[in-house]
Amino acid sequence: MRLVKNQPVLVKTNTNEFYFPSRLIYRIKSKNLVLNRVKTLSCIYKDPVQQRWIIECSNEALRFKNWNKFYVEALKKQDPIVIAFIKFPSKDEMHVYLCSFERVIPVLKLLDKYLPRDIAMGTHHDISFKLVTAKNQHECPSPEVIFADESKIVYSEHMREIDRLEEKARLTGQNYDKKINAIFKKAFLESHVQTEFLPDLQRTRLESFYVDGAETYEQAMNVQSTMALAKHSSGGRLNPLKFFEKVIKNDGKKIDKLEDFLS
Repeated sequence: MRLVKNQPVLVKTNTNEFYFPSRLIYRIKSKNLVLNRVKTLSCIYKDPVQQRWIIECSNEALRFKNWNKFYVEALKKQDPIVIAFIKFPSKDEMHVYLCSFERVIPVLKLLDKYLPRDIAMGTHHDISFKLVTAKNQHECPSPEVIFADESKIVYSEHMREIDRLEEKARLTGQNYDKKINAIFKKAFLESHVQTEFLPDLQRTRLESFYVDGAETYEQAMNVQSTMALAKHSSGGRLNPLKFFEKVIKNDGKKIDKLEDFLS
């Protein structure tokens, strides 16, 4: 992490990205099946001290993004760059922790390429919309600490109901597509009259990455990144509906000055 000594500043990663932690949640067939695949990759290795698996920006991981100059410079110096780490909280679940939005898509692509979807498939994406400030590196909480308390993660009740129906369909073989589509429609309509402020921690579903593709999901991540910056610039209070109204009025033009955009 890059910090200014004794001054509370916005924390950035060593590769000059804002520190926006994320957690990808995967449903897995078994830990052993996942590890059998993971062990064949040169960019993933075990950290026996913290009982986790490290994803490094090297070898296979280099193929999934045009990494910025800070990555390039570090790679030239042969400095290792950790882009994510993996933990297994239960026998059928895998968590992937990341420190920045920019690393989410390449990690999703990497795991989707080398882990068959019947062995591991992402279900949810936990996002921190709160920029982190700290005086020193030791004050900066890890992604694992930030997402430790599930009660603090905001998740739509509509999406919870869809999760329940999908799990029921998986276990019983019954088809709940009509009910699920109706809930999606209701959630979409209600989102257009949302008056609540953007929470610090939010859970979303990952199906867009698999259904609509990586490019579409990356566009959504770019919007979320801008929303997080806007939330910080507006003193921590951002209404998503009003934000998108301004995006539409801006007619898709690039936002150069966030302060002007929020005024």
